[in-house]
Amino acid sequence: MLWSHWLPQSDWQHHHRDREVEGCGETIRAWRQHREFTLDMLADQIGVSKEHLSQIEKGQKSGTVDIFRRLSTILNVALDDLVD
Repeated sequence: MLWSHWLPQSDWQHHHRDREVEGCGETIRAWRQHREFTLDMLADQIGVSKEHLSQIEKGQKSGTVDIFRRLSTILNVALDDLVD
């Protein structure tokens, strides 16, 4: 569950950016493909390895709030739409 609605966005991001977040990998993959990003391209844009992003998409690894915030920005989709 995200707690962003309890704190101003900047405070929430600052205090929780390294917190692990469970995401919906299939949703991330669908948005990535819809926006015509390859794994390599998106991983480079958000600053993680291709392997790390692939593991997030497969549900094998969690990502930090900061990673999901970057995904949200690059994919132009609401953060809440990327996470469970």
